[in-house]
Amino acid sequence: MFSELFQTFLRCWRPLVVADIVFKLAATIVIAPIVALAFRAFVEASGRTVLADEDILNFVASPIGALCLLCVGGLVLATVVLEQAVLLRILWTDAAGRRPHVISAISGAASDTWTTVKLGALLVASAVVLALPYVVALGLVYWWLLTGHDINFYLAEKPTAFWVAVALGGVIAVAAAVMLCWWFAARVMSIPLLVVRRLGVRESIAESRKLTTGKQWQIGRWLLGWLAVVVLAPAALFAIYLAVGNWLAGQFESLAALAVVVGVLTMVHLALSFVVHLITVIGFALIVWKLWRHLDESSTEVIGETPPEEESTNAAWLVWNRWRFGAVAIVAIGIAGLIGAASLAGLKLTDDVQIIAHRGGGAHGPENSLAAIRQAILDRTQWVEIDVQETSDDRLAVVHDRDLKRLAGSALEVHSSTLEQLEQLDIGNRFSPDFKGEQVTTLDAVLELCQGRVGVVIELKQYGFDKQLEQRVVDLVEQYDLADDVMIISLDSKMIAKIRQLRPQWRVGLLTAVKLGDLTRVDANLLAVRKDLATPSFIARAHFRDREVAAWTLNSRESLERMISRGVDYVITDDVPLAEQVLLERRELSLPERWLRALAASW
Repeated sequence: MFSELFQTFLRCWRPLVVADIVFKLAATIVIAPIVALAFRAFVEASGRTVLADEDILNFVASPIGALCLLCVGGLVLATVVLEQAVLLRILWTDAAGRRPHVISAISGAASDTWTTVKLGALLVASAVVLALPYVVALGLVYWWLLTGHDINFYLAEKPTAFWVAVALGGVIAVAAAVMLCWWFAARVMSIPLLVVRRLGVRESIAESRKLTTGKQWQIGRWLLGWLAVVVLAPAALFAIYLAVGNWLAGQFESLAALAVVVGVLTMVHLALSFVVHLITVIGFALIVWKLWRHLDESSTEVIGETPPEEESTNAAWLVWNRWRFGAVAIVAIGIAGLIGAASLAGLKLTDDVQIIAHRGGGAHGPENSLAAIRQAILDRTQWVEIDVQETSDDRLAVVHDRDLKRLAGSALEVHSSTLEQLEQLDIGNRFSPDFKGEQVTTLDAVLELCQGRVGVVIELKQYGFDKQLEQRVVDLVEQYDLADDVMIISLDSKMIAKIRQLRPQWRVGLLTAVKLGDLTRVDANLLAVRKDLATPSFIARAHFRDREVAAWTLNSRESLERMISRGVDYVITDDVPLAEQVLLERRELSLPERWLRALAASW
């Protein structure tokens, strides 16, 4: 079958490539804005502007969130199916012995848009219903084994309950993955059945299940092989790109030559990446087409009945001659120079970034302790970040977890304990005997220590027990006259909104691990995001909207280098000396070395 796929690709590659490029352009102009507007409308109808962390779960669990998942998910899947429908029409015409007509294939697929959307929505709904029991099972495992103490205790100490939960969760996840793969393999033939045999949505799915009965493993092997190419090919291409860039960066002393090299290398990588993407998309269509031809005995008869209109030119404009090649080469070199010049012009010769000591600098002292904060100040951090909760006697304790199980081996929960009870616990001995006797501290003690030395980033913890946390923090900060030296952040957007209401001029930040929507639209001065969310495009959008960006938690040289090269404003780290060392080393970098590191960080 592989030789058949390859022969068909060689015969039809031009119209397939043209059709897919034209479709992508049309989808970008027409479909993508519709999907974005639909998603935004659903989110705003829920009373939010963007979804982050817990908001995502609450939104999806709501009726409007479920409707959003069905509608927007259906639109996204319908776009994928429409793209495949265009390519299948090209293959359909070729199989009928005619020349494929790109415009006819696209217009034919477009005429079936509503049917395709219904297929996408039905498949999404079916997948969600099938996955729901597995999600519930994972939730029950979590509730049964991992809710006795704060989750950070289980992650740090890894007791028996943790490994039991991991094992059970792994079994459930593997079972869900196998089930979804089996489910998809049984329904993938619905696309050619819808496009070529003109069956209805439900009829296509039913016929696909009938055709694939007993053949799921055969289909699954082809689809898994295709998926492996999708994952591994771009990774291999990027590795080659970095290796070549690393070698070339040391070969040129002239900035002009380096600019052209930068541009050419970037263009070649982008072009090859796009080619790989085209091949994988077209490859999927070829696999589905050939599998359908082998499984459906009526396919040959159906193909010859009403094939799409043929194309007279067969994409003749893709035929190259030396004049066209020369003209394109000249333009490409010019564009490469501009790209390279822009890339070099955007490089900063200095790093305008500040260090935030995460949990007071937890790598060199017990987290959130006065000892750790003192050391972070000595290590020349610009900011210390601490976590604040209310105690039962309305004091502001500096503790991250909801209980002290991880830090002190005690099941005492902050919200139900007095400060005096918490202060009796030793939070230092588990970290190191050198810190034996270190106690839980308070916000006022931290503010007194940091006053006039470093800024303080106060994270408001939300475990559902807070009473007047925002107001008490505001009062204490003003008591020490530190409003200009403090930033208030939280995972809870409602807490940030409350601080905004109480003190509109204060600097506030949203802490985010996962997001849906444009986070830069949030009313916050600082966006403190997990490092994989701090992409170059996100940072650029945030800066365009006058938002600062902090990336967390950066405890390795590689992660610090990557985030600093991308242009974040703050690095949040447990290891202040390491961050300071990286910044000192970067001051000695030459321009080519800075370019190479920025190049590596841009992906």
